[in-house]
Amino acid sequence: SDISFLEKLFASDKPAVWFGLEGIVLSANDEFLRLAGLSPKELFGSRISGIYSTQEPFGEGFPELPSVYWQEVNGRPVVGIRYPFQMGGKSFVDVVNKVDRPYDSRFDIRSVLPLVAQLSPEGLIAADTKGRIIAFSKIASEMTGYSVDEAMSMNIRDFYPEGVAEEVMRELMNSNGFVHGYELNLLTKSGNPLPITLSARIIPYIGSVGTFHDISDKLAFESYVYELIDASNDPAKLFNLALKNIVKLVRADAGELTLFDHKKGVLKRIATVGYEDMPDLKLEVVGRDDWINWKAFSDNEPVIAMDDSSGGNMGQLYSAAAVKIVVSYPLVSGANGSGKVIGTLNVAYRRQPPILTQDEIRHIRKMAELLPAAITSAIEHESSLKDDLTGLFRKEYFNARFIDQIAESARTGKAFCCMMIDINDLKSVNDNYGHFAGNAYITAVVDSIRKNLRESDILARWGGDEFVVLLNDFDVGQIPQIADRIIETVSKARIKYGGATLSVIPSISLGYAWGSYNNDQFKGSDYETVARKMLHLADTFSYFSKQRWKEVLRDQGELPSAVGSHSAYIGAFGGPKLLPFGGLANKSV
Repeated sequence: SDISFLEKLFASDKPAVWFGLEGIVLSANDEFLRLAGLSPKELFGSRISGIYSTQEPFGEGFPELPSVYWQEVNGRPVVGIRYPFQMGGKSFVDVVNKVDRPYDSRFDIRSVLPLVAQLSPEGLIAADTKGRIIAFSKIASEMTGYSVDEAMSMNIRDFYPEGVAEEVMRELMNSNGFVHGYELNLLTKSGNPLPITLSARIIPYIGSVGTFHDISDKLAFESYVYELIDASNDPAKLFNLALKNIVKLVRADAGELTLFDHKKGVLKRIATVGYEDMPDLKLEVVGRDDWINWKAFSDNEPVIAMDDSSGGNMGQLYSAAAVKIVVSYPLVSGANGSGKVIGTLNVAYRRQPPILTQDEIRHIRKMAELLPAAITSAIEHESSLKDDLTGLFRKEYFNARFIDQIAESARTGKAFCCMMIDINDLKSVNDNYGHFAGNAYITAVVDSIRKNLRESDILARWGGDEFVVLLNDFDVGQIPQIADRIIETVSKARIKYGGATLSVIPSISLGYAWGSYNNDQFKGSDYETVARKMLHLADTFSYFSKQRWKEVLRDQGELPSAVGSHSAYIGAFGGPKLLPFGGLANKSV
């Protein structure tokens, strides 16, 4: 959109010049070349300060927002507008109008301000010393709902809540006649407040002129930052919330968040939005065919790619998802991005034509700057909640997530399910082989359980030889099959210790309980009480399973390995009501 806008300006009959943050001229149209009396070779690469013989800006220096200024070019007085945009880094465009005489305090700028207003890419409003509107831009009209003709018959006070116009004037008087980035509300024609940031300057003997920018997105962004902070102790929630909100803020259609796994040397997708029907863009590991994410990560530079039909080289991966333009920003840890690249933030658009606004690019960049600190904090906090031996979360984290799931059940009616798993006869392994062998037994069992769970499920260490599982987005009828698979996989595990495989066949006892907050016995109960009851029920069934395992072991006699080869599960399931001991199932393997 910046390229398109620049082309439009340069094609107009107004002199226009484009220059970078250091004042180096990058380009200009023929009108400006004629005004300056310079050839392209003389102009391009020179400093803008050398072209202007005087400078009396209504916005100072290199502004964050559009500002009106007065200059002399080749001895000719001009008045115009300077505004920033993002293209190849921060830069500025000056668009000017030639005027008849040099600036002085007696010059009536009212004849020029309407022309300046026409050039403004943002809201511009000017008033005389009595507050009567003398210039009003088309963008200001679109923002407020007033036509230019309507605005020209109004007073500046009509655009502000009571007392705000006087407050702005006091601020101008107390700051040498200039304010920049002043946040306040305008009143639209419908009477609704419009949050803006204002840059304004007093024009001696004439009145005041100001440019303003809609900051509704900025306020939404700040609100989102607070949400991020609240979510930073829960990585999964943080990742999904971050991506969901940034996609919404920048009006994108899809997005990805990736983190680099140093142990495996791969980029992993930790959250995706908008690619529900694209399995290749939902895979956890980012393939090398996704050159966009890999390039942003490897080069530590943002990457913007368009599809082939738009003259780009996006590649088949995103084109297959009907994406027209992709923006990928590196996520860099450390203050001011001084650390390592930890991943990427990627947003995609299906719009035609494939253009981005300055606000969208700014928000993406701000998100990429903000996210690493929140992600690092969340991961560090998550690590503090994990068990050193297994890498699993401890019971405190599990309890918090279980309560969250019960709260969701209260809202949506979805079922929840917890499993309590007890490793059988760990004591015998410790007694016969030593505690380090017992640790190997525990990790072998944990690895086997993990194989039967999804990323969205939670496996945690409850303590000692006890573990808990929280199933997420499950079909109630599949719970017994899940329990079956866990027990079978555990029984096939082999325990390697000291360079050898122990003659031990792992076994577990498993109990589970499922229900919904809308069950009669839970209605009106607080979530913590429901969680406690469900865990107690699952633990009770796990105990019954253990007793059943011991009975089988006793009937068959001692096994040479000193560890029984039988497992059992008992669970509560079936029916709309969760009965204390109804609907029991048990099984030995």
